[in-house]
Amino acid sequence: MTAESTKDFFKMLQMSEKDTVQILLEEDILVPDTKPDLSKIVSIEGKLKVIDKEINSSGIQISGKIDVKMMYVPMTETDEFPLIPMNAMIAFKHELDYPILDKSEIEVMGNVEHMDFEIINERKLRVKTVTNLTSKVYDAFNVDLFTNAQGQEMQLLKKEAMYTDIVERKKAPIDIKEELSIKDGMPEIGKILNWDVNVLENQKQIVNDRVVINAEIQYNILYLSEEVDSVPILFREKSEFTQFIDVKNSEGLVDSKVDFILNQCDIVIKKDVNENLTVFDVNMDLVTNIEVLKTKEQEFIVDAYNPQKQIEVQKDKVECKLLIGKSAADVPVKEVLNIPEALPDLERIIYVTGKVFETGSNVESEKDIVEGVLSVNILYVSNEENRRTYGFREEIPFRQAIEIAGLASDKEVQHEIVVRKLDFEAINSKQIEVIADVYIKSTAYKKEAYEVLTNVLALEEIVSIEENPNIILYVTKKGDSLWKIAKNYRTTIEEIKAINNMVEGSDIKPGEKLILLKNCT
Repeated sequence: MTAESTKDFFKMLQMSEKDTVQILLEEDILVPDTKPDLSKIVSIEGKLKVIDKEINSSGIQISGKIDVKMMYVPMTETDEFPLIPMNAMIAFKHELDYPILDKSEIEVMGNVEHMDFEIINERKLRVKTVTNLTSKVYDAFNVDLFTNAQGQEMQLLKKEAMYTDIVERKKAPIDIKEELSIKDGMPEIGKILNWDVNVLENQKQIVNDRVVINAEIQYNILYLSEEVDSVPILFREKSEFTQFIDVKNSEGLVDSKVDFILNQCDIVIKKDVNENLTVFDVNMDLVTNIEVLKTKEQEFIVDAYNPQKQIEVQKDKVECKLLIGKSAADVPVKEVLNIPEALPDLERIIYVTGKVFETGSNVESEKDIVEGVLSVNILYVSNEENRRTYGFREEIPFRQAIEIAGLASDKEVQHEIVVRKLDFEAINSKQIEVIADVYIKSTAYKKEAYEVLTNVLALEEIVSIEENPNIILYVTKKGDSLWKIAKNYRTTIEEIKAINNMVEGSDIKPGEKLILLKNCT
């Protein structure tokens, strides 16, 4: 039967990152009827978006899409159409085959690591992508912890645990509307060819149960003017916004994490007050994801017995993670890239984008060694007579050691890696220098599992002590503890210490002799 007991409700939310899953996709894309025949593709990029996820008995079914942006040279070039922008979409489904707990939530993110193409004919191309899916699983532990049994002489083995809890998760939408005016001296806007938007956290602070986030939006917009023999022109701009997100019980927070999801972005051409086409009108649907973390203490009861009665204990496993340290570094990535031999010399650079990928990490001497590549996509105007546009892609490797006190190979390390700044300069007609600032944050956790008592069942059987001698001389052996000895011989730790005149805080060693006195009723 169940003993009358007191319980304490324990609630905890923890996140674990699953290994990145790489999938290969292949899709044929047709040129729309409204577009001219294609001759050569100079740029192709893709962004992945997870649309839906469904958890079933075998794993997680992911539905998503890759938004493809490309620019190509038409079969028949004219001054009006020297470069053609084209968008397409590749839909996909994939099943992640790892088990998920009933009370788990999952967030799936992804990126396109590499995208290649083959022109089938002037109206069709075949696109091949290497795509990465990364999952964050949030496991919710809700357990009624046993604390004591009323009216019984219970002996309890307690353990103090420290853990880092995700005390709050929020998704805060924000609409960004702004007008970006081109710089003085730049020609009027005729057509937008391509654009790239990057949203980065500048800084955040928590004040009076409110997270204040300051973020930067980086714009790269490539356009053509209405001028004859126009070549593509790159417009670069930055803006900032501040967002306020309410959180509960912010006192004692040890960390917070912020990332931004760009759901939708529309950029259109707009006239200024003088009726000139000099303004980009931006409407952006953005979601800010935030997690706040707090380190807490909890007393677990991991074992129990009654010297007078037989009992049965019920246990549950609780896995805790404790944040032990974090550190960050701004990594300068600098490389001189050579124009591929098969391409002509450059006159000027018109467009450079970059994205970063982690390729591996390991721990050495309390240092987190992070390796990755910066993949850059470069467009340039050649110095040929017709000043055609060409593009190529290069990967720049980097490696950074981030020191965290107490870090060892058995610890879990989570990474945040973003490109904060990307600049470029033509050194000569054959070489381009790329200078980037890559931000890496490492957060280290210690993992520990506990078998905690959730219930105690009192059995009818009474412990018989008459057949055993009143006094026992016990010789300790390897693996013994006072708790194990007391539980096995139906006595208490306090009685063992008192009879053997043990000093408070002293421990036992193999080979020691202890006098054990059985309980008499």
